[in-house]
Amino acid sequence: MKLLSKTIIVANITTKTGLTIGGSNAALSIGSADKIVIRNPLNSQPYIPGSSIKGKFRSLIEISQGTVGDQSMGQVKNAAYQGTDKASTLLFGSAQNSDKLKQRPSRLIVGDAHLTPESLEKLEKAPTDVLYAEIKAEAVIDRITSAAVPRFFERVPAGVSFEFTMILNEFEDDDVEYKKQEKELKFLLAKAIRLLKDDYLGGGGSRGNGQIDIQIKSAHRRNMSWYMDPNNEIGENVTEEFTKMLVYA
Repeated sequence: MKLLSKTIIVANITTKTGLTIGGSNAALSIGSADKIVIRNPLNSQPYIPGSSIKGKFRSLIEISQGTVGDQSMGQVKNAAYQGTDKASTLLFGSAQNSDKLKQRPSRLIVGDAHLTPESLEKLEKAPTDVLYAEIKAEAVIDRITSAAVPRFFERVPAGVSFEFTMILNEFEDDDVEYKKQEKELKFLLAKAIRLLKDDYLGGGGSRGNGQIDIQIKSAHRRNMSWYMDPNNEIGENVTEEFTKMLVYA
């Protein structure tokens, strides 16, 4: 395969409800929350791992296409491998190597999402119990005795924005179904974003957590000649084109 171009997409995630993506509980002390949000160990700021965003994208695309296999987690077999619909493998790649399907590299790279300067300033001034987060209390109800067992966990509060970068790679491919891959890849990514906006990110989504909005700030396409010329600008601006796809995906 030959790399043809890269589309660099900068986007914002804004929380509409509290967001909880769990971190390590190794340093928990007595009286602290049962679950904590993942944080940068250098500055204690919460962030959203790119793996969480990309994994949710892939899950929603496969569910929407009905191509999720019946094997256990970690061994999920995409049913599209045997069919004509290769939407998931086109965008996210495939590690399988068989006579029916070649190995495919992932065409989507998703970076970690970090707090915007405005949201960081807002959180620093917020009267919360913990740094950059809130504590949410819940109770597990025993269905027989009706006894309540309280539990507490951290959430990034609503109204907080994170910025992240996605890179969409376009490869030269001889297969017929990939001839118009650039447009199809952008369409699939736009579809994944639209699905996520009406779903949730992180844990506890069925209990109101993780509802988010995603806005595209910029998108620029860079072909191979761009990388050979140090005097090039940021690249071909395709922000409007990609934003339209979000509307009509």
